[in-house]
Amino acid sequence: MFEAAYVPEPPTRPRYRRRDPESTTLHTAIRTHLEPFVEHLRREGGALPDFVLRELRAYLRCGVLAHGFQRLACNGCGGARLVGFSCGARTVCPSCGGRRMADLAAHLVDRVLPWVPIRQWVLSLPWNLRLLVAYDHDLLLDCHRALVRSLTCWQRRRARVAGIADARCGAVAQIQRFSADLSLNPHLHLLTFDGCFHRPDPHGPPVFRRLPPPSDADVCAVVQGVARRMHRALVRRGIDPHDRRRLQTAAADLGEDEPVLAHLAAASAQGRLAVGRHAGLRPATLGVVPPPDGARRPPQARSRARQCAEADGYNLHAAVSVRDDQRDRLEHLCRY
Repeated sequence: MFEAAYVPEPPTRPRYRRRDPESTTLHTAIRTHLEPFVEHLRREGGALPDFVLRELRAYLRCGVLAHGFQRLACNGCGGARLVGFSCGARTVCPSCGGRRMADLAAHLVDRVLPWVPIRQWVLSLPWNLRLLVAYDHDLLLDCHRALVRSLTCWQRRRARVAGIADARCGAVAQIQRFSADLSLNPHLHLLTFDGCFHRPDPHGPPVFRRLPPPSDADVCAVVQGVARRMHRALVRRGIDPHDRRRLQTAAADLGEDEPVLAHLAAASAQGRLAVGRHAGLRPATLGVVPPPDGARRPPQARSRARQCAEADGYNLHAAVSVRDDQRDRLEHLCRY
């Protein structure tokens, strides 16, 4: 009698697949509609800025072998690959942007962020302020400073309550200008320590002291501090934060040099179509099944998010955190 022993097959090596940007939806949309859109603007007496056209046209050549490639060969096995030249663009190209994203995330995890618990804070701005912030980089930096200072002051107050007088905090900030649907939405992502560093011994190394996670009241206090600091920043510029027409006028003044881009940005910030026969309407949402004729929609339940607060249109979310031993998850969070 013989017994058949199970011998697992060796794992197959993943096969290399060349990047094929021409088959993606983004490449197809830009390739199909860019030049007709530019011609439409020319007939209407407008034009896109040169740097916008340069980025879009460079993306259409990125990874396409017809626009240049390099042949890489292995001296051991004799295999060869053709690798298309990349555009190196920072805005449109998902391949070049993804490479920078992965490099920066690995740099932060390996060389910058210590092995301590990390929490992500996300600040969204009021609708009336988004277009102005998108044009005024100094005002966007004011938002960044308001968030960092509010968080730092809150952390130091908690440290003093815990008996730490010389608390030191740290943060890594990233400005994102778009939402998931590519609409214009400047907002801030901040990675901070879930605690603080201090020196128990003046001549010794700094020691990390973990603090309790923020409560809903803590997040509310931080976002109220952001709103107060931004109110003072706008008043210093002679802008009433509650005057919607003044905010729109200030954004229009900044867009006088490029009126076409300003019009597109304003429509994108409002979530509306900018050109075409449906201009001014909101884009259709795919995947939503309308109810039958005569049927009423069921009432939607409203759930209150934890560790999230809003003040004067500023929304702050702090529910995502990473333990000190979750470096892979931290790198994923840095990529996001």
